[in-house]
Amino acid sequence: MASKLIGTVARSLQMAAAPQQDLVQQVLDVITAATAQEGVILHRKDTVGVPRALLAQQGFSEDSFGGRLQQALLQTTGVQLQVLLYNEVVDKAHPLCSLCTLTAGKSARQSIVLIQGADL
Repeated sequence: MASKLIGTVARSLQMAAAPQQDLVQQVLDVITAATAQEGVILHRKDTVGVPRALLAQQGFSEDSFGGRLQQALLQTTGVQLQVLLYNEVVDKAHPLCSLCTLTAGKSARQSIVLIQGADL
């Protein structure tokens, strides 16, 4: 049977960023908590969106952070997830991330986005 895309789900996941803690570990904690509490099943095409403002606030380089997070997600979840860095308020290239953060009433210091496409 052929696989069919039935839609996309985007969640704004609350995260209380703590500057003294490793940001990669904080994102991992949020993703693993969502999978446990909400029964989220991760797939290889799923995307974890992290606001650029959060990286800047904590002094991370965009180049090194994306790769580090992607590797850590693979080791923790066993799934190759995509990492997307986006602009919090208006990002024409990634409007779903910006919209999800804004509608959840969160700021870049409180939210990451998990985007999933559901295959049957």
